[in-house]
Amino acid sequence: MKIIDSIRVRLGRYFLRKQSIRLQRNRAAMNLKQAKEIGILFSMLSEEEYDTVGNFAIELQLQGKKVHVVGFCRSKHAPAYYAPKLAYDLLLYTDIDLFFRPKTRFSEQFIEQPFDLLFDLSNPVDFPLVYMAELSKAGFKIGRGKSETTGPYDLQIESNEELSTKELINQMVHYTGSINFV
Repeated sequence: MKIIDSIRVRLGRYFLRKQSIRLQRNRAAMNLKQAKEIGILFSMLSEEEYDTVGNFAIELQLQGKKVHVVGFCRSKHAPAYYAPKLAYDLLLYTDIDLFFRPKTRFSEQFIEQPFDLLFDLSNPVDFPLVYMAELSKAGFKIGRGKSETTGPYDLQIESNEELSTKELINQMVHYTGSINFV
């Protein structure tokens, strides 16, 4: 089954490359203070990660930011700890097509939304979120990176060791809060 999934992801990446070539977006370097609309993508691997991202979204909303969060859960059903909230959407295995591309209305709207900032907190192996981050029309994209890959990001957070979601958020907030773009 892993071989079949690997082939499906490769085909999904092929289609993604074709679509990303045609992508038109207005890139605009922006710090956290200037941003008004923020998109967040994350992999829902545990209740702790869900709570961490939820607290981060609430913190941003208290600063007057409009926040939209999309999480990806690797199952067919929402976990018991997931509580539907305003501005939160959950992507499940039933919401992706044969090539692991999201096929929901909310994922299309998220991709088309021109966020000021996009925080990609997802795991790089979750292709549906990679797909959404790559095609997003956000002005400034921030995500986890490795030196050998460029990714769709305008700002990459690299680390020698694996960062937890909380550490990654702290790094993203530090860099987007301390850099002043002209």
